Amino acid sequence: MFKAGEISPDTFLLDYLLKRGAPNDVTEHASVFHHMVSWWPRRNDVNVHWIFYEDLRENLQAQVERIAAFLGVSEPAAIRQAVEKSSFAFMKEHQHQFDSRRLRQARNVAMGLSPDAGMNNTRVRVGGGQRQLLSERG
Repeated sequence: MFKAGEISPDTFLLDYLLKRGAPNDVTEHASVFHHMVSWWPRRNDVNVHWIFYEDLRENLQAQVERIAAFLGVSEPAAIRQAVEKSSFAFMKEHQHQFDSRRLRQARNVAMGLSPDAGMNNTRVRVGGGQRQLLSERG
């Protein structure tokens, strides 16, 4: 690939990753990279705040404090609550609240479909990263 210092981040993001191309139409999902690159020119705007999952995992408290400062939130109780409710432990304990099935059902109804349309062919990663239909899981 590239050696350190051989290419600037701007060149890499704008010229290399964008070569993958934008989605051809609204039914085709953009890659994560295309989405990130599309925001790169706005990265220094005062109303844009980049957040990285790895940073949240490393120090949730510090990242929530950064987000709170960006949003103008300074109440310690609100920040404590945000840290608590965005922790893995909280989400695991309340996983039914984070189940995407509800969202998919609401989307289906809004589109005039049966609430369970498409629910039997959801793909998940199983074992060594292989994709398998839920209905194929034993």
